[in-house]
Amino acid sequence: MTALIGYCFKDGAFLVADTQRLIETKFPDGNSTMVSAKALKINKLNQNIGIASAGNPSDEARFRLQVNIKPEHSKEQISNMVAEYYGELLKTNRDAHANHILFGVDEGKGFIQHFIWENEQYTVRNYEGEQIIIAEGENPNQFKDLAERCLVLSSLSQIKGYQLDYWAQLVMHHIVNHTGKKEYIELYKENPVAFPIDLLIFKNGGISYYSRRFKLDNKIEEKLKTKISPNIFTVQ
Repeated sequence: MTALIGYCFKDGAFLVADTQRLIETKFPDGNSTMVSAKALKINKLNQNIGIASAGNPSDEARFRLQVNIKPEHSKEQISNMVAEYYGELLKTNRDAHANHILFGVDEGKGFIQHFIWENEQYTVRNYEGEQIIIAEGENPNQFKDLAERCLVLSSLSQIKGYQLDYWAQLVMHHIVNHTGKKEYIELYKENPVAFPIDLLIFKNGGISYYSRRFKLDNKIEEKLKTKISPNIFTVQ
């Protein structure tokens, strides 16, 4: 289970993902257990475009992308490569399930593409303009209202914008609390979504920035009230 949350704006795109990966380990006697490891689920492909993945681990396809993508490749070219590389890998596994998000800037505009693997093929949803995208491994629509409420909380009245790094921490904090309930622990043996979280933003002009946050900043509310100057994660 993975939590991927994106925000598309007019001249860029932002994504946050948790770093928890649970791997089922089977023993000779037929029993199994879940082992947790930290994983990088968001990756930069070039100066303008990145990719994030949920579902079956597919590092082989990501490595192919990172090796073959060139700085001059367009969104359309990279999108076709994502469908080809990941599709070839997933077709060999009948139980495969995966979500991929391609996001960034193309021709000066922010975009997010959501690749959903179903029935051995991809469905691709395209987003532009100001939109919140939830691609959560188990129920993509469950946290949409939560994300919208947290976006309002992360607004900066002094500079008329949103502080997306604070927004990401608020949303992920609520999701981690939700997946920490008894039914999730019984199913996965531990919380399937966890901090640290990874953030990656792209803005027009070849601007990109990655950051990792290890826990919820307990002074977010105070910082939002007193913030008077924008930074790389501010969207106005």
